[in-house]
Amino acid sequence: MAYDIPLAEVVNQGRARGALARGKVVIFAGGTGKIGFTTDTAAARVAALIKAEVLVKTGPVDGVYTADPRKVRRARKFNTLTIKEARARKLKVMDKQAFAICAREKISIVVCRWQKGNVIKVVKGKPVGTEVTV
Repeated sequence: MAYDIPLAEVVNQGRARGALARGKVVIFAGGTGKIGFTTDTAAARVAALIKAEVLVKTGPVDGVYTADPRKVRRARKFNTLTIKEARARKLKVMDKQAFAICAREKISIVVCRWQKGNVIKVVKGKPVGTEVTV
């Protein structure tokens, strides 16, 4: 079930593009509320609609690793890698559909831990987590 958040607006493609054209940062949060669409795919679709350059994916881990670092002590973190490399290594970054959208639309992905300040660092161009490029 989907819920509207009173402090947020429903996505408006024209307003989002206008804000980006004025040098503003546009942040989307939440899922679709629709069965069959993951939050990854929803994020990639919205990023494509507004012609975003970067999609920031946050979660409990501070980047992309060779294995789940919460389970595998020797897991190695990537600073950067390509979507093609992530797919070839079968790294669980995003679902296949989200990857396909980002690859087709040439949208880079930054994967980082959800914690205060990280999204601002990404916006300022500071290295955070792992950058997954096209």
